[in-house]
Amino acid sequence: MIRFAKKIPITTLTSFIILSVMSDVSSSDASNRPEVSGGLEKLNFTTKLAYGAGDMGPAMTANLLVFYLLPFLTNVAGLPAGLAGSILMIGKISDAINDPMVGIMSDRTRSSWGRRIPWILSGAIPFGVLFFLQWIVPHFSNNNTINNWLLFSYYLLIAILFNIAYTAVNLPYTALTPELTQDYNERTSLNSFRFTFSIGGSILTLILGGLIFSAYAGDSGKQYLVLGLVTTLLAVLPILWCVLGIQERGAQPILRTQQKKTLGTLLTLIGPISFLYGIARIIPVTAKLLGTTGNPDITGIFLSLLGLLITVFGITLIFSTPEPHLKDSSAFTEHSEADTSASLSFF
Repeated sequence: MIRFAKKIPITTLTSFIILSVMSDVSSSDASNRPEVSGGLEKLNFTTKLAYGAGDMGPAMTANLLVFYLLPFLTNVAGLPAGLAGSILMIGKISDAINDPMVGIMSDRTRSSWGRRIPWILSGAIPFGVLFFLQWIVPHFSNNNTINNWLLFSYYLLIAILFNIAYTAVNLPYTALTPELTQDYNERTSLNSFRFTFSIGGSILTLILGGLIFSAYAGDSGKQYLVLGLVTTLLAVLPILWCVLGIQERGAQPILRTQQKKTLGTLLTLIGPISFLYGIARIIPVTAKLLGTTGNPDITGIFLSLLGLLITVFGITLIFSTPEPHLKDSSAFTEHSEADTSASLSFF
C-alpha cells in the first residue's frame, strides 16, 4: 500500500523556505566577511577618541537648530511664521541637493592628507562662523515689510550656506571609518565613540540652553546670541581635535608626531588654567573673591567646559601614536593607485 505524506500547511512551508534562505545568506555573509589576521588593524584609544570627537560639533549645532531656530526667527527676529518656516524648508531642500554633490567631490578628492580630512578641516571655520551668524538680528530698514523680507533673504542665505558647510564637515566625517580600519569590530567601536560624543553634545546644548536662558531672563535677544556663541566655540574645537588627531589610510597626517606632542603640551598648559578659573567662578566661596555671583555664572561654565575639552584634546595629542596599518607600504600603494582615477585636486 502506498502511503502519502501528511499535507503540510502552506504557511509552514513558506516559513521553512524563508528561514532556510536566511540561514544560507547569513552563512554566506559570515564566510565573505573580511577578516584581519592578528588584529593588524586595531586602533589606538587616542585615535578612537579623536574620531569620536568629530561628531560632537555637528550634533550640538543640529540639536540647537531643531529646538531653538524657529522660535528665534519668530519671537526675536520678528519674522512671520510662514517666512520662518520657509527658511527651514528651503534650507533642508538645499541640504538634500548638496549632499550627493559633496559626497561625489569628496570621493574624487586627492591630496597628501587623503580624501576626507581636507574637507573637514576646510569646512570647520566656515561651519562655526555661519552657525553663529544665524543668531544675530541685523536691522536693514525702518519699513517693517521691507525689513522682514530682507531679514528673510539674510537668514535664507545663511541657512543655505551653513547647510553646505555642515555637509562639507559631516559627510566626509561619516565616511572616515573605512579610511581608518577594515576591521569589523574596530569600526563598531569607532561608531560607539562617535555616538557617545554625539549624544553627549546634544544633551549638553539643552543643558546650556536652560542655564543661559535662566541667566539672561528677560533679554531674549541676548539669550540666543550667547547660546549661539558658546555653542559655536564648543562645536568647532572638537572638529579640529578630530582632524589633527587622526590620519587616513596611505595619507600623511596634518601634524607629525613631534608637532602633535608640542601642540599637545601647549594645550595641556592652557586647558587646566581655563578649567580651574571657570570652576572658581562657579563655586560661591571663590566666586566672591573674583567678584562674580556664581549663580549661575555662564562665563565660568563656558570656561570650565572649554578648558576640559582643550585639556583632553592636548593629552590625546601627546600620547597619540601613528597607526602602523595606515602608513605601511600596502596602504601607500592603495593611496597611489587611487590617485590615478578620476580626481579633484585639493591641496
